[in-house]
Amino acid sequence: MGLAGFLVAFSGTYLIAVGGNFGFFAPVLAKEAPAVLDAIAQYWPVAVINGLAAIAFMIGYLLFGVAMTKTALPRWPGVFVAVGAPAHLLGLGISVLVSTAAWPFAILGSVSLGLGLGWSGYRMWRAPAVSDSLASNKDARV
Repeated sequence: MGLAGFLVAFSGTYLIAVGGNFGFFAPVLAKEAPAVLDAIAQYWPVAVINGLAAIAFMIGYLLFGVAMTKTALPRWPGVFVAVGAPAHLLGLGISVLVSTAAWPFAILGSVSLGLGLGWSGYRMWRAPAVSDSLASNKDARV
């Protein structure tokens, strides 16, 4: 489940990052050619890719977070990842499409996702490697 979750989350994150480049030139298009911006937003391949990216992002991080709770790491980073990614994307989507009152959910979701990934990364970085612990056990027996 961990590998599948990672691969799906990676794919969703990649698609969001590639689609996110649109944000760099969208303000220019909105000012200079708003009809072009509307046409791009309504172009069905763009809508399909954005939908697939959002689904892959949420499901991938949800699976990855659940798999993280079943490892030797503390469980809380996995919970933060599994809850944070969907909360971030749903809060972002609701705040853009429906009401800006959902921005706190997007912010708390992104903080939760970052905290979960950062915490687990720090724990793995600080933990001794398996080969190091095996070598120290050999030295202790000699």
